[in-house]
Amino acid sequence: MEIPLKKCKCGDQMDRHEFSIQCKICNNLSHGRCTAMKEYLSTEIDEFHCPECCHKHGPSVMKKRINNHRHDYSETEADQKPVQTGTPVFIKELMSRHFSGANEIVRHIDGHLLTLSYLEANGFEIPIIVNNKESLDMALPPSSFSLYDIETYIGGDYEIDVIDVAKQNNVRMKLSEFVEYFYDPHRSRILNVISLEVTNTSLSTLIKAPHIARQLDWVNYVWPEDWPDNSELKRAKVQKYCLISVRDSFTDFHIDFGGTSVWYHVLRGEKIFYIIRPTQANLHLYQQWLCSSSQSETFFGDQVDACYKFILKEGQTMMIPTGWIHAVLTPVDSLVFGGNFIHSLNIPMQLQVYEMEKKMKTPAKFQYPSFETINWFAAKHLLKELKNLNHVESKCPSYLLHGLKALLSLLKQWNTDKDYNMFSRNQIPTTINSHKLVKDLTKEIRSADRLLNSINPPKPERESERRKKKLYNQCKQNSKVIDSMTNVNDKVKTKDSVEKSTNDSQLLTSVAANKQPEKRLLHQTSITENHSPQKTYDFKRLQDKIHFKNVSIRRNRIVCREESKIAHNRFKLDDKESVSSTQSNNECMDNFKVNHVLKTRSQLPWRQTTSVYDFHDGSNDSDNNKLTICKVPKTKSTKYYVSNKQEYLLCTDKFEDSINVRKNGIEELIEASAYASVPDTKLSVA
Repeated sequence: MEIPLKKCKCGDQMDRHEFSIQCKICNNLSHGRCTAMKEYLSTEIDEFHCPECCHKHGPSVMKKRINNHRHDYSETEADQKPVQTGTPVFIKELMSRHFSGANEIVRHIDGHLLTLSYLEANGFEIPIIVNNKESLDMALPPSSFSLYDIETYIGGDYEIDVIDVAKQNNVRMKLSEFVEYFYDPHRSRILNVISLEVTNTSLSTLIKAPHIARQLDWVNYVWPEDWPDNSELKRAKVQKYCLISVRDSFTDFHIDFGGTSVWYHVLRGEKIFYIIRPTQANLHLYQQWLCSSSQSETFFGDQVDACYKFILKEGQTMMIPTGWIHAVLTPVDSLVFGGNFIHSLNIPMQLQVYEMEKKMKTPAKFQYPSFETINWFAAKHLLKELKNLNHVESKCPSYLLHGLKALLSLLKQWNTDKDYNMFSRNQIPTTINSHKLVKDLTKEIRSADRLLNSINPPKPERESERRKKKLYNQCKQNSKVIDSMTNVNDKVKTKDSVEKSTNDSQLLTSVAANKQPEKRLLHQTSITENHSPQKTYDFKRLQDKIHFKNVSIRRNRIVCREESKIAHNRFKLDDKESVSSTQSNNECMDNFKVNHVLKTRSQLPWRQTTSVYDFHDGSNDSDNNKLTICKVPKTKSTKYYVSNKQEYLLCTDKFEDSINVRKNGIEELIEASAYASVPDTKLSVA
């Protein structure tokens, strides 16, 4: 049940949205207009006395100013507490500090050169300063334009948001009240207006953004012109702002909502910018600073590697790119016009800022209106451009292709979120088939990538690196690594074994020549058990699942490692053999220098107990049956199988407590092949 509102002494019922104040003596509520009390001044009153109680108990009691460095200037025992942002002490210290000049990160250019083709070729990554506004094809009020003129165009009863600089909080007041405050020679507060958007007012006719901003802005060419006005999804009105700041006004570090870029013209006065690059490290520090409980006591410029200072003088225009972290100080009373725009040059950074705002749970009031909606419209529009480029086989600009990939990734997420997130569902325009749009955009991006590779194929060394990286990633993702081994019988030397040794040597030579022998090995590898006739398993179907990492060949063991660092093939010679019977093996070994092999050994994850060039048959060993454990760093994905003087390593994706775990399908076949190659000696698990 709704509680009825009380009435003022004037007889009118209280309005929930109208400012009212309660008397400390009689406890009666009164309209602010009935008591001549301004809302922004009410925070300075300790005890309010209504007009009737003033006759008996005296006027209202104001708060005593005890300190000048805390937001609450009546706070007691504040001497040992740090200075807070926006206070008089803070402003004084900030003005006296030294900062690096911004000439190295600010670009001064002529407005005639600031075109779309210029930004597409050179990027829009650093702030741009233009001295002559006429060259920008923009419209602004005359320099003699006053706040009384603004009140005439907008209306004195128009309510605006005002920042109380000393307290760093927002208050609501009428425009006429602020104009009265602005021209008051005895200001008791520092008030700053930075969010007066005038698109829907008469003042809008006097303001026109620079031509380059209008040309880039998605709102002007992406949002449908026939979009109904009564739709819940509103076109963003952020293109025309009027900023009115008195001396010593300070706006703390921030990133403009939605990662929008900004055009900023000083009609009268001066502005000091403290700007920080939007590197990933700085953005991470920025998020931590926003979440910090001591944010108001910490100057963010001290937390980053570099904070630059730039003074924007009267008549100059500044364009700030996406994501730049900046704070603004006003040294003199100033009147500024500006606007925000979202565009295609910095799509990834725009999306990153938006995701940051969602993570920080920024109120919708301080976010870009219908941000997800305009990105859906932009995706639809940019899809047509990409189709046209692919149709004529023209190269897609790198900034656009990179931006579309980032946009596609987030569109997929939003399209999934709409099933359980009402907000994301309502942000998708009804005129767009989101599933089809995502599918078509994926297809065109792939076509653009193929076209780009055909137009500008990678250099041989780059292609080699790509293949190496691809094979390396496949190796990491494999579910099983098969270590093919053969059972060695020192007493049996047949003609077939000699032929097999020759074949192995040929395969090894193929590895050294980088001829991708993996497929041959998979087809030709045979598993011998108890010296029975060879049983050949068909590994052809397993080619996409299996990567041959280690190969242990009878009677030899050498380390082969290509410069690509993709494959490590391990061979061990357990029996001594004449030089004449191993000529084919020596042909492969000639391709590898001793120093290279020794260097390779130092990089292997397992430790070599004997040199790879120590050839022996083990006949002189007294402990021929002694079990030797391979000294490999123990991980949860590694198994060790130990036998007489032989070491076997089998890697799996998941740790298993027993080697007897049953497998199904392809995994059972793979592991069975590995077990079949282990000698009959009882296995031990390390």
